[in-house]
Amino acid sequence: MDTEWFAVDATGAVAVFDTGEDGALPVTAATGFGPVTGTVDTLTLYRVLLSRRIERGNFEQPAIEIEEIAELTRSPMTMLIALREPLAGYRDVPRSEVDVGALLPESRFLIVREKNPRIGLSREPLSPEAARALVKTGLVVALVTDVMLDEMFHGTEEGDLFRYGRDHGDEPGAYKRVASPAQPLSIDELPEDARAEIGKLRFPVGFADSERLHLADHMRDQDARYWGEWTLRDFGPTEDAGAKQLAPTPPSSRAGMLILVLMMFAGVLWLISRR
Repeated sequence: MDTEWFAVDATGAVAVFDTGEDGALPVTAATGFGPVTGTVDTLTLYRVLLSRRIERGNFEQPAIEIEEIAELTRSPMTMLIALREPLAGYRDVPRSEVDVGALLPESRFLIVREKNPRIGLSREPLSPEAARALVKTGLVVALVTDVMLDEMFHGTEEGDLFRYGRDHGDEPGAYKRVASPAQPLSIDELPEDARAEIGKLRFPVGFADSERLHLADHMRDQDARYWGEWTLRDFGPTEDAGAKQLAPTPPSSRAGMLILVLMMFAGVLWLISRR
């Protein structure tokens, strides 16, 4: 199946689960990457993760790299932009606050973090001219396009999410924790639409205390999807609800039935010969 899905624990921490080839996928779970149609815009999640990195000082872009990104932009693109506060100290060159509305009049701009640096997200693609104008202010400390975001976070250990994977061959509902962040992402940090989708599936346990998590402990077999006709705890065909399972015929009974058939056939031949 190879699908990523999301869930929230009792503390509000977010985790991403990877089904692998044969893992169970909860029906109500929000999905991201994989053959199953995604229900969450993972780029929204990546923007929040990058914002946390910037806030912690774990992401830095040299000024020359920021300028190159702006110069190489040839078509409108959705971007995440971090702006530091204008300098206002002793001997600093006076600089008026950046007027995002004036620099980016063609775009709606969503502020996702008010602290310094101030982080904003363009809800609509920015024109190359607007991006270059913003960079020329000298206040941009991060300029990241959606394409860059996808390359940065897709298929990697995000660092802010609990991550669970599967050991091939285990029970379909069995998952094992493979990454445990020092500062877990909380569901409350996500935008409202992503929060509502990812928060659909919640487990009454803490991911930090759950090295292993089995779906069968929290849901019924019919509450999950599988690659084949399996159950959460077993590989193999499921038993139809209400159907009686037929017991196998013992070998001795099968032999007796064969002898009886042969005797009846011999009797028919004897009657024919007497005519």
